[in-house]
Amino acid sequence: MILGDQLKDLDESTNVLLLDDVTTSGGHLKACAAKLKKAGVSVELCVCGGKTVYDQNQRAFSLYEYTLDEHKP
Repeated sequence: MILGDQLKDLDESTNVLLLDDVTTSGGHLKACAAKLKKAGVSVELCVCGGKTVYDQNQRAFSLYEYTLDEHKP
């Protein structure tokens, strides 16, 4: 959760890593990245412990690499 008090101390030189336990669609990560971008900080990397998968041929705890699309509320 991103709180306004923490955002006030961030600037463009701050390196940000988003960390999530499990992701499904990436919506929460996209929303957090958008809020940070609005504050002038870019997110270069997101790490999740697991991924919800619906295709049983995919594994939940494998290495996946995705690019986050811009968040559109």
